Amino acid sequence: MFWLWAADFWWVAPSAIAAGGLGAIGLHRLRRTSARRLAYEAARVELAEARKAAGARRSELKAARAEVGRLIAERAATRSPAVDVAGARRSARQAEKAVKAADATVRALRARLAVARHELAATTDAADYPLAASARPTTPSPPAGSITRPTPPSSSPTLR
Repeated sequence: MFWLWAADFWWVAPSAIAAGGLGAIGLHRLRRTSARRLAYEAARVELAEARKAAGARRSELKAARAEVGRLIAERAATRSPAVDVAGARRSARQAEKAVKAADATVRALRARLAVARHELAATTDAADYPLAASARPTTPSPPAGSITRPTPPSSSPTLR
């Protein structure tokens, strides 16, 4: 009786082993892809926050410059001491430095986002799509023993 059952269901054990192996491979790949997707999304969020912070710093700089202008006008009307104008100019310089720092942060985070985007694109392997690789046109190689001449540079005029 056992042997009749084994003869009918011999394929169950190899199928279960193959399904388990494929599931493990898929799970490993899914984890790697989702980790890179998470890094990409985190870089996008950080870039958005940095852009907002840079906008706030620019607004603060405009306010500081306006304050300097107001105090200079009051000084011309002899109502404001020179110490107030100097303090306003100092705060305007600090605001300019803060804007430069915020802009540098935005540039750095843009670069980080680009790296995360390229890493995410690297998760798709050409081996996953064998038909796409065979569908690409290939350039024919020259016959053996033939002499190939380099192509001259294009003679199109450049605009300056």
